[in-house]
Amino acid sequence: MRSIYLKLVQLTGVGKFSRVVKHELKDIPIAFETPNTLKVYVNGIKEIFTNPSAFYKRNVTDYEDIGETRFFAIDSVKNVKKYAMAHEIGHKVFFDSRLHDKEKRLKELYFRTVEDKSIERISGYAKFSADHGDFQEFFAEIFAMWARKDVNLLGYVSDFVEEVLE
Repeated sequence: MRSIYLKLVQLTGVGKFSRVVKHELKDIPIAFETPNTLKVYVNGIKEIFTNPSAFYKRNVTDYEDIGETRFFAIDSVKNVKKYAMAHEIGHKVFFDSRLHDKEKRLKELYFRTVEDKSIERISGYAKFSADHGDFQEFFAEIFAMWARKDVNLLGYVSDFVEEVLE
């Protein structure tokens, strides 16, 4: 399963998805239709694709300039599109995983990252979402980092992603 998802992440950087459907839902920037399809809906934050530099500035650089954690787990302007697609693929990966107690273990992982302050190496969005009960976004953020081999992703977090992919 891991090689299929990695290939999808790689393909997103060169625009080889077979079909991108624009959808009218304005409150969801990108989403997978689950459980059995891999349709990606692009809406809301079209800036990811039309002006990645502005998106990066607003969600990473502006936060770093005031000493805050980046809002999204993006490491560079050139990876904005790859990040967005990898994040959404992360949702599908977690949904499809047969890892025993994955939800419980994901929560435990999140609380460990808060305790050791490594959550600050991930993203504000991961923290905000999990703090409000949405641990799926936390996983999607760490999956996007894992897919890019982001140096900010600690080993124990990366190990969990590997387990989910088995």
